[in-house]
Amino acid sequence: MTTRAQFVAAVRQELQDAGPSYLWADGLLQGYVNDGLNALSLDLPPTKEFTLAAVAGQRDYVIGLATCVISPRGVRWVQFPAGKIVLQGDTSQQSDGFFLSGSGQPFEQCYELIEGLGDTQTLRFRYGLTQSGTILVRAYTTYALPVADSSNLDLSVSDEIVLRWAVCRMATLWLEQNRAKGAGTPPGRRSSAEYERLYQMALTSRRAALGIKSSVVTVG
Repeated sequence: MTTRAQFVAAVRQELQDAGPSYLWADGLLQGYVNDGLNALSLDLPPTKEFTLAAVAGQRDYVIGLATCVISPRGVRWVQFPAGKIVLQGDTSQQSDGFFLSGSGQPFEQCYELIEGLGDTQTLRFRYGLTQSGTILVRAYTTYALPVADSSNLDLSVSDEIVLRWAVCRMATLWLEQNRAKGAGTPPGRRSSAEYERLYQMALTSRRAALGIKSSVVTVG
C-alpha cells in the first residue's frame, strides 16, 4: 500500500515541485490529502459490512465509532434474520400485534438511521425484533485520515489517482490565489480547472467500473 509520504512525493512530481526548495510546504499538502479523502468519502465512499447483536423486543441499536463511521450516504441495506432484507422506512408508523412472521399486515418491518451526537448513529426498527441473532448491515462509510508519513492511505491503489487529482486541484488553486491575485498558472503547470476536469473524469470512470463503492471491508 502507498504511504502518505510516498503519495505526497508523487503529488510533488505531478506539480513539478521536486525540490530541494519546495513551493508547497509538507504540512499544506498533507492537509490537502486529508481534505481530498474527506471529499472522496462523499463522492466515492467505500462500502463496509458490520454486524450487530439482535435482542428480542429491542428496537434501537447504537452504532458507535468503534463499529463503523457511516457517511452521509447512509446504509445500503439491512438483513435480519439472515437473508431477509429489511427496507428503509418511517419507523414512527406502527401497528399493534405485528409479528415478523406475519403477512398482509398494514405495516411491514423497516429500519431508519437516526443521527446522534458526533458520528454516533442509531439503527431503529419499526418494531422490536422478535428473536435474537445477528443483524447484518452494509453501509457507506468514510476514509480514515493518515496520522503520519508512514501511515498507509485508506483507499485502493486504483483510487489513488482520483485523490491525486483532488490534491493537485487544491494545490494549484492555492497557487493561483496567492500569485498576483489571479495572475495565472506558471507555464508548464496545469491549472486548477484542468485538475478539476481530471478529477471529475476519474470519478466517472471509477463509478462506472465499481458502482458507487470503492472497497468492501468487513468489520466484526
